[in-house]
Amino acid sequence: MNPTPSADPDVDYIASDINTTLTIPAGRTTASLTVNIIDDKLVEDYEETFELILVRNPLSLPECVITDSDTDMATITIQDDDCKYDV
Repeated sequence: MNPTPSADPDVDYIASDINTTLTIPAGRTTASLTVNIIDDKLVEDYEETFELILVRNPLSLPECVITDSDTDMATITIQDDDCKYDV
């Protein structure tokens, strides 16, 4: 796996899917976000990655803390599903 973000926005994934507002309803502790992956048909030697960062909206709940500092960012890995050989 490549240790730094290597996926390109709007080439490997739809960038607008992660540049959005995700609302966690009152009384809930989780919410889902769908990121559409673009299948490029290229055989890649490594898995591509991108980062998803959560940012608290200070206008909605200024006293709310999202997460511990270690968990406000996630690295998403896109696994290559293309064959290296013709079958």
